[in-house]
Amino acid sequence: MVGRLDKEKGIDTAIKALELLNFKYDIKIVGRGTENKKLQSLVKKNKVQFLGHKNNLKKYYKKADLFLNTSHFEGFSNAIIEALNFKVPVIAANCPGGNREILNNGEFGQLFKPHDYLDLHNKIKKF
Repeated sequence: MVGRLDKEKGIDTAIKALELLNFKYDIKIVGRGTENKKLQSLVKKNKVQFLGHKNNLKKYYKKADLFLNTSHFEGFSNAIIEALNFKVPVIAANCPGGNREILNNGEFGQLFKPHDYLDLHNKIKKF
């Protein structure tokens, strides 16, 4: 995940969805913001790394198996475009803004219901 750690980015939705998985994963969250401490407190059982702000994201995209965008609303998401550019599969919130258009209504990545961590959980499991 890449983005500001602010409430509107919905990162809590991702953490709740990931906590339900019954297999190991390693997630890296690049960014900083007002919700940093709160989000870290939600992590209970699996490995989530909060990496802070990074200028060069290339190495993170190149190592990624999946990119999540959990925003409650989004403009034109550079992070989704970057993930697609590096051929990283994307699961993104079908929120107001550009996600649906960037993913061509699900053709270039999966969409889940915003705020719905169970829907996201199921999409991650299927992935």
